[in-house]
Formats: sequence, structure tokens, C-alpha cells
Amino acid sequence: MSNPHLQSILNSFRQRTPLRVGSLIVTIFGDAVLPYGEFVRLTSLLEVTSNIGIDDGAVRVAVHRLEKDGWLKKRKVGRNVLYALSKAGEEQSRTARKFIYGFDEQPDCGELQMLIMAEGPGRAEVREHLIENGWGLIAANIVLTSGSKTQLSALNGLSGNDSHYLVPLKADNSEVQRLCSKAWSLDNLNDEYANFVGLYQPIIEDVRASRKYLQSNALVLRILMIHDYRRLILKDPLLASQYLPKNWQGSKTRDIVSGAYSALKQQTKDWF
Repeated sequence: MSNPHLQSILNSFRQRTPLRVGSLIVTIFGDAVLPYGEFVRLTSLLEVTSNIGIDDGAVRVAVHRLEKDGWLKKRKVGRNVLYALSKAGEEQSRTARKFIYGFDEQPDCGELQMLIMAEGPGRAEVREHLIENGWGLIAANIVLTSGSKTQLSALNGLSGNDSHYLVPLKADNSEVQRLCSKAWSLDNLNDEYANFVGLYQPIIEDVRASRKYLQSNALVLRILMIHDYRRLILKDPLLASQYLPKNWQGSKTRDIVSGAYSALKQQTKDWF
């Protein structure tokens, strides 16, 4: 019989619409395949996704799409079909890893700055590029950065760079906090973090009490926890505390993942 905490997490995952099976598979490859070896048998992947409750047909379709879109590559060895992240998929996965697995590190907070973008036909492309790299949107011509190295590196080689204006903002202005909330929808993100805490708090309590799971259950917990955390942390601008809403749940989320992940990783090492 499933652990009741695991069952709650599984129910939460299965109720999502759309389910985004492809995104989960990318998490599995980034967390459970890439660090241990390049390729994994499709049958092994189906074993994991079956334990999560995903239909094999849906997984096969998602894997085919990921291969077609350049995320995965395929190899046949006898009757076995094996998959691995493509070179492009590996690069994107390794770039994301420092955010996803940096839960024991202090956020890369810098100086909050506002970019006023130049007018012109290329402005939409510039805006989209910056938002994809974590900048927050204020208006059609204004975006915000937390000042992190990753966000600022997105300015390198930007078209019309000399015509954009980068303006530092003062932290003691309440209007600046309001701009941050608008730019990154911080209240909504905080609600999502709170939902994560509600789901996974029992897991860290089990870990602290030295309770262990069946290996198959521990693997499912490990993957779903990192998958849910990945969805949130890649949206988080990692702002300094003075810019965040009161009772910010991101810190509690990091504590849960930091405390539970190493234990779940230890319990699943033999699977690999």
C-alpha cells in the first residue's frame, strides 16, 4: 500500500491539466539519468513513469516528441531502445542544474535595476529574450532585473544595446516593492510555494525521523519533488528579502528540498 504522503503528492500531480508528460520526462533525464550515465532503456523509463501513474502510451508519444524537438537522442541495442539527452538537451539541463540543485547556496542577489528598452522593430525580440532569462515585465518597453549574474549576462550582445537605459532602483522605496510584485507575479508564486510546502512538509518530517521508504516510492518522491521544485525555482527571480512579500514561502521550500533530497537520493542510489 502506498505511503499516504506519497499518495497525496501523486494525486496532486495527476490532477494537473495539462499533465505535461514531456516536462516530467526532462526532469527524469536531468535528475535520474544524466548524473549517472548517458543512456537509459525505454523499459526503465516506463517503469518509473508507471509508478507515477502515467500511461505507457502517453510516455512513448512524449518521448517521440522530445526526440523530434531535439531534446533526446535514440540508440538501439539489439531489441532494446535507449534514450539520452541530446547535446542541446544536456546543455540546457546543465544550465538549469545550478538553480535547481543550488538549494544549499545563498541566492545570487544583486542590485535591482530597470531597463528602458529602445524603440524599434527589434524591441519585442529583446523583451522576449530578457523575460526568458528571468527578467520581469513592467510595461512594453520596461523590464526589471534582480541583478543576478545570470539575468545580467542576457544583456551581452543584445541588439541596440547602446540605446537601452539601465537604471538602478533604491530598495527603501515601497513603490519598488510594488513593481517587483507586478513584474514577477510574486503573490502567485508565493501561493505556489505554499502549496509545495503543504505537500512536501510531511516528507521532510519523515526524513528527520529517519523513516525510510520503499525504493520505488523513494524514487517517485525524489523525481516529483525535484520536478515541482524545478517548476517554481526557474520562475523565481531570487530577489533579496526586502523585495519579497511578507511570509515568503520560498525559503521554507528550499529548506524542505535541501533536507529531503539527499536522503531520497541515498535511498534510491541502488536503482541506478
